Amino acid sequence: MINQDDIIYFVLTDRFDDGDAVNNFGADKTDPRRYHGGDFKGITDRIYYLKDLGITALWITPVYLSIGTLGDSDGYHGYWALDFERIDPHLYTERSEYVPGARQYLKDLCERLHDSGI
Repeated sequence: MINQDDIIYFVLTDRFDDGDAVNNFGADKTDPRRYHGGDFKGITDRIYYLKDLGITALWITPVYLSIGTLGDSDGYHGYWALDFERIDPHLYTERSEYVPGARQYLKDLCERLHDSGI
């Protein structure tokens, strides 16, 4: 549970760290309106960095399946939700034991953060 003593760090997941290029479909790091490739693995890979900052809680952008592209922009920020029951495939790499879009990908990230004290 978060309280007044917590130090919260905000992460725009797509822009934080690209931990796995496999889920970078449609990414273009040269265009600020497109996906850049940040993902759950990027956050997991940087847990020690986050701990060194002294944070105790992490706030990430929405993880829902997005509408993708609208006009000349992508929904990299997570606020163009299409399905609140599925995780956006830009944020994880499929694993055979999970159904694509499963909330288990988010649960795995949360467990890793909790195990580290975040």
